[in-house]
Amino acid sequence: MKSDPPTCISCGSELQSSLAAGQCMACLLQLAKDGQDSMPGGHDPFVSLLEQTRFADYEIESEIARGGMGVVFRARQISLNRPVALKMIIAGQLASPDLVRRFQTEAEAAAKLAHPHIVPIYEVGESETLHFFSMKLIEGENLASLINEYRVQDGTASQVLDRQRRIAKMMLKIANALALAHKHGVLHRDIKPSNILVDVAGEPYLTDFGLAKLTEQTQDTLTRTTAVLGSPSYMSPEQASGDHDQMTTLADIYSFGAVLYELLTGQPPFAGKNAIETIRRVIDQTPERLRSVNERIHPDLETIALRCLQKEPHLRYASAAEVGAELDRFLRGESIEARPVGPFQELWRWAKRNRRVSLLAVTLFLALVCGTVGVAWQSRRATKANETLTEMVATLTWSRITDLVTRGEVRLALTHLARMMRDDPTDWRVAMYAMSVLDQSRCHVPVGPEILHPGQAIITAVQLDPTGRILATGSEDKTIRLWSVSDSQQIGRPLVFDGVVKSLAFDHSGERLAAVSGKGKLLQVFDVESRQEIRSLRFDNQIVQLEYPSPQPQVVVVEGSSLHVIDLDREDFDQVYDFQQSIAALSLSSDAKRAVLRLNNGEAIAVDVESGTELLRVNEFRIGDATISANGRLVAACENNFGNAAVWDIESGLRKCKLDTHEGEVTNLTFAADGNRLFASSVLQEWVVSYDTHTGLQSGSRMTHAERVTSIHAFDGQRQLMMVSGRNGVRFWDALTGDPSASPVIISKGIVSAGSTESGDLLWTGSCSELGSWHIDSIQLWRLHEPQVPPVLAESPEPYLASAGTVSPDGHWVAANVVQRGSNGYDRVEYVTIVDVTTGETLRDPLPLDSTPYGLAFTPDGSRLLIVTVRGKIYLLSTPDFELIKGPIDSGNPIQPSRMSPTGDRFATGSANGWVAVWDLESLTPIWKERHSDSRLNDLCFSESGRWLGSCSNDGTAKVWDVDSGQVAVTLLGHTDKVYHIKIDEQKQLLATNSDDRRTILWELATGRRITSLEHAVETNSISIHPTKELIVTADRDGRCRLWNTQNGQPVGRPMVHDQPVVALSFSEDGERILAADQSGFRLWDTETQQPLTVLHPHPTQASLGVDSDGCRPVFFDHGNAVFCGTVSYRCQIWRLPPPRGDVPSWCPEFIESIVMQRFPSGSDIPVLVESKQHEQLKTQLSQHPDSDYLRWSRRWLESVNQAD
Repeated sequence: MKSDPPTCISCGSELQSSLAAGQCMACLLQLAKDGQDSMPGGHDPFVSLLEQTRFADYEIESEIARGGMGVVFRARQISLNRPVALKMIIAGQLASPDLVRRFQTEAEAAAKLAHPHIVPIYEVGESETLHFFSMKLIEGENLASLINEYRVQDGTASQVLDRQRRIAKMMLKIANALALAHKHGVLHRDIKPSNILVDVAGEPYLTDFGLAKLTEQTQDTLTRTTAVLGSPSYMSPEQASGDHDQMTTLADIYSFGAVLYELLTGQPPFAGKNAIETIRRVIDQTPERLRSVNERIHPDLETIALRCLQKEPHLRYASAAEVGAELDRFLRGESIEARPVGPFQELWRWAKRNRRVSLLAVTLFLALVCGTVGVAWQSRRATKANETLTEMVATLTWSRITDLVTRGEVRLALTHLARMMRDDPTDWRVAMYAMSVLDQSRCHVPVGPEILHPGQAIITAVQLDPTGRILATGSEDKTIRLWSVSDSQQIGRPLVFDGVVKSLAFDHSGERLAAVSGKGKLLQVFDVESRQEIRSLRFDNQIVQLEYPSPQPQVVVVEGSSLHVIDLDREDFDQVYDFQQSIAALSLSSDAKRAVLRLNNGEAIAVDVESGTELLRVNEFRIGDATISANGRLVAACENNFGNAAVWDIESGLRKCKLDTHEGEVTNLTFAADGNRLFASSVLQEWVVSYDTHTGLQSGSRMTHAERVTSIHAFDGQRQLMMVSGRNGVRFWDALTGDPSASPVIISKGIVSAGSTESGDLLWTGSCSELGSWHIDSIQLWRLHEPQVPPVLAESPEPYLASAGTVSPDGHWVAANVVQRGSNGYDRVEYVTIVDVTTGETLRDPLPLDSTPYGLAFTPDGSRLLIVTVRGKIYLLSTPDFELIKGPIDSGNPIQPSRMSPTGDRFATGSANGWVAVWDLESLTPIWKERHSDSRLNDLCFSESGRWLGSCSNDGTAKVWDVDSGQVAVTLLGHTDKVYHIKIDEQKQLLATNSDDRRTILWELATGRRITSLEHAVETNSISIHPTKELIVTADRDGRCRLWNTQNGQPVGRPMVHDQPVVALSFSEDGERILAADQSGFRLWDTETQQPLTVLHPHPTQASLGVDSDGCRPVFFDHGNAVFCGTVSYRCQIWRLPPPRGDVPSWCPEFIESIVMQRFPSGSDIPVLVESKQHEQLKTQLSQHPDSDYLRWSRRWLESVNQAD
């Protein structure tokens, strides 16, 4: 039987040849011209239809678009009075049966799909022999017209990333829509930008199923065996070659990748001069890498697109759902599963397509391989050795840096970190750690430019006013100048004198300034604001010392052999005490009621300042230095040249102890605030040592300097010490402990002298531009940066240890346990208080409890707050009013621990006598109650879905319960001691338990089969399973935290070490960071490198409650960007610690170097000093830099320094 001649699939005309796989030339070219009329001769059957405006139940308003098969009108459905898009076959009544069937297939395919991102079908029908269907009208444009708006263009790093995230979000929605179509047996076969509509809200819709194929059809009656269907630039290779046997859902995956490619780059993966050339490129060529077109395209998006565009279908993603999952991982900041196609894979695939050429290439290659294999082997060994060496160097570098921070040498540590940031700006971990070191450091920051007198005249006197507002300087230019502390600018006109200003002193309010000038015999007191002289006194001898010590308007002056106490308000009240011997120096007690006078004859006397009465005379040896304790009870003195030194008690007049000065002569004696320690600097060596004033023996370690200490100043009630040592700068120490209290201040010119306010928050240093000179010609002001500690949200009135605290899922509220003293004076009264995190306000009166809460948790949606107490009472509060809606309900058993279900409708409780119960949250009634054992329960853990509940006990067992039925699903037997923690990972089908038997055991969730055992040197305190990777982290009681591979039980990387036992561990939501809390505070670690991301943030806590329960551990929240601390502690706080995003800007290392005032030159490990003016310059330039996490951090840091202004 003679077969019918072949016809064109698009127009139905008879084919004259088999060119282009069953399509006529006109229709093949039409593939490159979407939207143009395909009817021969320009005939348009819809002109009359538009003229009559009414068709069936529709009123036609305008034409929207045309394709190769159909035309779409904007219309209104009359019966329902709603706008619609009306589609009809473009050939009208002349349509061939094939076109009609194809049109019907499109309607059928779209109608069976219900998805928010697929245009829904309203009606399918035929009227006046014209086939049609109506669908939802999408107000907007097709994606093809928006390519330039979406493609990755120039901009800041954050703008480029935001644009790519916008593309990924859109394509994720299309992938989900496509996955639904495939699930219902529909292949689209024509995915391209013009078939994706975008409404005015930016939501995408997949449309035009004109080439769709229903996979349940036994035979594709709508295509010829060799027909090419689709749009050339977006069709898959099997589609382009007409190989319909290979046409599966994977063809749509390819087209999806082509659209993603064009959205990112602005161009399709293949585009030729005509349709035939484009098809040949699709079949034969590999698409250009996206990052070759635009290097700012994210590597993960490039990998996803190129995986979709693989030539061989089996190498693409297996489904649209997999593509959507990859895009979702990218949007959540997780690692994608696909790996980039390497050059060897590309070469192999090219060779399969070009067999003859590749055979010649392989022959030549084999000839070369034999000659180079030895060299390659040696090169590989060298590369491996270099990689190992690089890893060791990095580990040692980090160890050195963390050791420097631990020892308090943060300046050198930050100098190393700044160099590392400059060498690798992509390493955000280094930047985050450097920020943390600075945030938690006590260091002085330059304030304003250097202060100079005209002509750089020598500055002879410097004094800060006690309020920290004004600095006064006197000079050889015979002037006193006042300077604003906030900006180092001169205030008003100078005060002019007849002679050189020798010394200065402010009163306690900063309103009066006393000055000694001329030959040192003239004392004048001025009103600071008006510059008017209040009083003037001239003495017979040169004034040796001037002090303005107390709130009373009195000035203490040492002149010749006399001590003058001058009342500035009453001229007749001046007191003069003559001690017959010239006075060399004066030291006052903190209340200025007692003083010790060092006489030029080598003696020292302690006197009562108010009466001039001699209280004690010290003359055992020739005294070179003497001082009095803050409380005025002790005198210390040391001998010149021979090293004798001792402490005397003023009340008894007896020597209390002799100092152990066997290592040489000492000077610069200074008492600690409590008088129990005395500090002295070596005359010949570069150290300061402390002595016990009861025994005279050295106490504590030496306070070592690089140069000899020239002076010691006490401040903060003599609790802090400041030591000046020339080019070694100024160093700060805690007088009570002998530990460093702040980072040193070092400048290139060296420091001749220094002073501070009594509080120590402001510092001045005096230097000389002439090396070796002891004169001062410039002053630099500094402000102390205190460690940044968040506000306390809740704490007990007295230092009672509270057991529990929690933060709402959105971070708006904190619920915390507070404790008060009972009415009898010794009982504890327990409460829960609710605090607004933003304002710090308490939202309700404290809720009294019957006993200590051992469970405190918000529901996942934040609508309820559950409180469970150790005596078994249960309370349920509503939010945001925090009213008690149920309770207290008596559970019938003591409760510890408790755990909220991830579903938020249930919670579980355990008890000391081994009972496990699951409760309905709203009714607070038990769903079931079963006994785990007779021993105390230590932990409860729900699986992610809430289906399973794990429990563990002191009897050494753990169990998994079916939450719905209360039946035991698995019993875990294998530990030989108490089991303290149980964790469930339902996705990995993994259980983890740890015990006092020094083992962590990993189990299979479904069967309870033991997978592996992790052996520890000591007992473990905590465990946590990584949210996505095959990792678990454990915390040993020796302070070591360790990552392990859950598949083979082997340790991963290096241990993360704390100085104290770590009591709590958890991963961040993305698994990139680890929170480890010990008894002093917490720090964050990087999961990938095991490097610290922060220093230890102080938050003292008790070792453990013995159980793990909701609200009893520090936790991550806000997607791992914040940490809540308030459990087993004295206070509640929230620390915001987001990792910085983007590369480190070039100015950031310079900013850190300007703070620590040193840097490493290129290629050198010896730091050089940075001038203080660089810090001022960088501060002024911050406004010129683009916004970034680094810029916002630097501004916050500077604001924290200036809060005292």
